[in-house]
Amino acid sequence: MRVIPYRKVSDLDALLKARIIESRDAACNVSAAFVVPSRRDRDWWKLRARTGDASIDARFADNALLWNWEDVYNDIRAALGRQKLRQIDPPDHRLILSFIVSELLGEDEYGGLLSVWPGLSRPGFIDILADDLRELINEAVSPEQLCALSRDDPTSAVLPELYRRYTAYLDANNLMDSSQIPLKTLETLDDRSNKNTKKMIEKWIDERIFTFVGFMSFTGGQLALVRKIESLSPRDVVVFKPVTDLDDFQDATKQLEGVTWEKEPPPSGGTVISLLSSESNLEPEMIARLLALWREGEGELYRNARSFPGFGAVGLSVTSSRLLPMEAALRRYRIPYVLARGRSVSKNILGTNLNSIWTAWTEGLETRETALLLSQPWAGVAVTKSDPGFSVEDAERAGPYGVKAWENYLKQAGAKSAHAAFKAIVKFCRALEKGASPEGILGALHDFLTTRGLWVSALLDTLVDYPALDESLRELSASVAEVEDKRSAMRELQPDLGPAGGLAVKGKTAMRFLNDWCDDTLVSPSPPVLGALTLYVGPPPILASYPVWIMTDVTQKAWPGVIRSSPLLDESGREMIATDAAWLPSIHDKRVQKEALFRRLLQTGDELTVISRSSFDDDGHPTIPAGFLDSFFDDLEGWTLKDDIPVFGMSALSPGDVYFHDIETSGGGGRVENLILTPVLRAVESNLSLPVSDIHELLSCPMRWWLSRRARVQTVGRELFSNSEAGSMTHKIWENILLAMAESGGKETMRDAADAEWKRALSLANDDYAPYWRILKDYRLERHRKNIEFYIARLARFQDRISERLDASCAAGQTPLRSECRPEFDLTPREVDGVRFTGRCDRMDIFEDGSVVILDYKLGRSESYEKKRPASVAHLGKAMEKSGVTRDKFKYGLQLSAYALLRDLSSDTEARVVGVGFLGHKDGGLSGTFEPPFDSCYFCKNAKGASLSERAEEARDAMKCAAVILKSGVFEPNYDSESCKYCDFKGVCRKGEIRGERTSSEDDENGGDKEEEQ
Repeated sequence: MRVIPYRKVSDLDALLKARIIESRDAACNVSAAFVVPSRRDRDWWKLRARTGDASIDARFADNALLWNWEDVYNDIRAALGRQKLRQIDPPDHRLILSFIVSELLGEDEYGGLLSVWPGLSRPGFIDILADDLRELINEAVSPEQLCALSRDDPTSAVLPELYRRYTAYLDANNLMDSSQIPLKTLETLDDRSNKNTKKMIEKWIDERIFTFVGFMSFTGGQLALVRKIESLSPRDVVVFKPVTDLDDFQDATKQLEGVTWEKEPPPSGGTVISLLSSESNLEPEMIARLLALWREGEGELYRNARSFPGFGAVGLSVTSSRLLPMEAALRRYRIPYVLARGRSVSKNILGTNLNSIWTAWTEGLETRETALLLSQPWAGVAVTKSDPGFSVEDAERAGPYGVKAWENYLKQAGAKSAHAAFKAIVKFCRALEKGASPEGILGALHDFLTTRGLWVSALLDTLVDYPALDESLRELSASVAEVEDKRSAMRELQPDLGPAGGLAVKGKTAMRFLNDWCDDTLVSPSPPVLGALTLYVGPPPILASYPVWIMTDVTQKAWPGVIRSSPLLDESGREMIATDAAWLPSIHDKRVQKEALFRRLLQTGDELTVISRSSFDDDGHPTIPAGFLDSFFDDLEGWTLKDDIPVFGMSALSPGDVYFHDIETSGGGGRVENLILTPVLRAVESNLSLPVSDIHELLSCPMRWWLSRRARVQTVGRELFSNSEAGSMTHKIWENILLAMAESGGKETMRDAADAEWKRALSLANDDYAPYWRILKDYRLERHRKNIEFYIARLARFQDRISERLDASCAAGQTPLRSECRPEFDLTPREVDGVRFTGRCDRMDIFEDGSVVILDYKLGRSESYEKKRPASVAHLGKAMEKSGVTRDKFKYGLQLSAYALLRDLSSDTEARVVGVGFLGHKDGGLSGTFEPPFDSCYFCKNAKGASLSERAEEARDAMKCAAVILKSGVFEPNYDSESCKYCDFKGVCRKGEIRGERTSSEDDENGGDKEEEQ
């Protein structure tokens, strides 16, 4: 057996990879089984492998097993065909303990204990007992060994007796505490009931190479299991142990006697930055602000650590009491984050209001407390024609007190929604007072949460006006589902849970049961967000690592904090147990264990660790730096500390500082820089293909293009008439007109064909027009309908004039004969720098000598589309530099230029583009570029200096820039884009916060009407 130490989690990649290869070399049917300390470690490492951060990535999927202790137990039980013991949840654990304690105190032998020890009947005793029993089981101390504590004092026999009864209760009902998993696994491996079982166990061991990863030390139960596996395994068992450099720490090496050390890992130093805020409530604000400044190349973190690695490279740990303030600070500075494990139900809208409801009930439904409850969003108090709503001020003036008084007041006030919420509250609280089984109590809670008009349905109604409640609604919906799941589980578990499952709980006991469930139930976190900071409540998994790791509240009060002995299991008792070949950690041992954890946490940052504290705690007392810091830097080589960088309060910034103008107030004078984070969208583009009609949009504003084209974010317009629908409909009309004219052989004029097609559209005779029934039939759109009819007729006459001029020019021998007018023509795709560009023009005029003219129908004015080009390319600096493009602007409409390029590069060698143009409905004209003599035939006035060759060259450059942006996956906003005046995504890019919003008069002066590109 070997112990291989490591310092950085990143060092494990090579160790794990080597171990997998070793298992493959051993035999074809041998798997590498990696056992990690907890499920969190397993899930974190799997996520790391999936995202490609670890060099072992796919190897876990095909040949390696990644287990926690429960997985080991489940696998060996399955291999033997044995049924697993049912594992109890923490709330069920406390139910059993409460039952056992009540049973004990009801017996004559122990009944008199309450007079000597009143604390036995208090709820807090169950918590102390639960912690002590868990520790005893973890360290494999048997009830018989614990009996050494019993003395003449009757109180000394309480813990041994309760421990014996608890384990006997679990065994009698085929239940298992989670702390028993290693011991139950050991019992399974020790089974020698018959030869067949022995062979199956040996086979299970033989097929695996065991490696224990991330264990600084083992509990007594884990240690016994590791030794058992080592004794049965024909191959080397290895422990990958993180180094702590603490001589008096009972680590894995000291626990496993006779182990040969591998070579001592080399020192792996790093930098720790210590931050000091002026006030305790500003510590979260300080962290969030410095991260925001770092992103912009400012602040203490930037000055000490230089380049910003991105928020996705940052892990942040806070205490439970600091979670909500930290989340508020991160949201305020617009830092994306995800909760690593999700929030407990006790921290969301359900858990916080549950206690408020019960407190108000037990205090007799006093006026103010009850009024505040009824004004909460979950109560569904909405103002309608028949319901004037609920007013806290009016209720306080009226002063209702108690159930009857509130009933009468709400009836007289006509507050129907508030009255319904009040009745639901009364019904729920009375159910708790009456009492029921745990399953019945959960049922009462579920009925309360699903009451019509309350909770989820109430928040849904409120969401339109208060979108910030969206996450609260998600967590509440998940909590309701968790209540139902737990209720179903209790219904199934109750027969197996034994007498404790049917124990009636009521009043404070029932509420305590619900509080325990809320504390221990985590709501799944929001889906992972690319590039988001990871927020932990408490320590992360032992195998977690981040380029930048931040720890808050690093004070003497927290590290080491106060380490006390249990009143049930004091130091003398621990010494007595030690004499019986068992071991329990003393207060000194626990302090050393905490210091070992602290050292591992400081080394969680691969490149940088940031610790913080405030000058004063919540009570205004001065804080002291963590007591473990000095010894850490004394014992570990290569580590440097930049100590107590002061960061003062942000209510008034000092002169010379920078500030976020929409968040903070400048201190005035000196250097004051208006700093706002510019959001950037990042996405891996798997589809490296782009329609040429999108080039202008992408180059004009990459963020707007990605949101509309890739993310397909749809904005709901409030207007009845939709320009985009109208543009799509006119395209379909012209397609059908051109097809009809081709079938007639050109015997009818464009105007006649247009009139006939318009009549077919109005009658909805053609299924093509079914999607546009509102435009064609709604009486409210009569004016728009007549305008479209006029535009089509006028544009048809214009095209008839083009046909007449072409025929005359052909007769005079100036132009070739136009042989075909083809609609919806697919151009040959073109690949530029790894991106495939495609295009389809609305119309192509083909001449007998191979010349072609490409035309596109637009709903607006033809000139406006030909002028649609990025007014500036300053925002494309990086893309142009990478693509080798040096021009300072694009002169022509990029869509037509790309059409010309794609057609010229087609496999049809006879094809030659002689003109490209937009046909506009609103002006009934044509804009584009045509060669003589086609320009006179198409009545098009070329832009000064325009040529088709120049347009093709410009299209190449535009495609190169577009390819760079698309492949980079970075889509930044352009605040100088022409589309800003009508863009629907200003709330995403935050231009209004940085540049200010245009007034409507400014938009009018600049031609602010939006013309859809159709």
